[in-house]
Amino acid sequence: MKPRYKAVLFDFDGTLVNSGPGIFYSVRYTLEHMGLPEMTDTQLRQFVGPPLDYSFKTFCGLEQADAERAVKLYREIYQTRGIKMAQLYPGILQTLQTLHDRG
Repeated sequence: MKPRYKAVLFDFDGTLVNSGPGIFYSVRYTLEHMGLPEMTDTQLRQFVGPPLDYSFKTFCGLEQADAERAVKLYREIYQTRGIKMAQLYPGILQTLQTLHDRG
């Protein structure tokens, strides 16, 4: 069977992996280190998807300079700890292998 497509593209976050735990952890770390109030899981879900700068300004009420500082703190911790919390969704490896095997 000839493959119908030459390539299949996937968004990484939220499609192949659940990055939520690492995002939640990193936002909580940032809030704590900036002396900002804690957020519930429901509030933290707002950070999944939109740009960080927008999220810190919109959901935390930060001005641009503080939002930039928050993004820097977030990225520092996410790169060292948060990213390691991402988990593949069930069945993803098998799906990718099947797509590979079918060309």
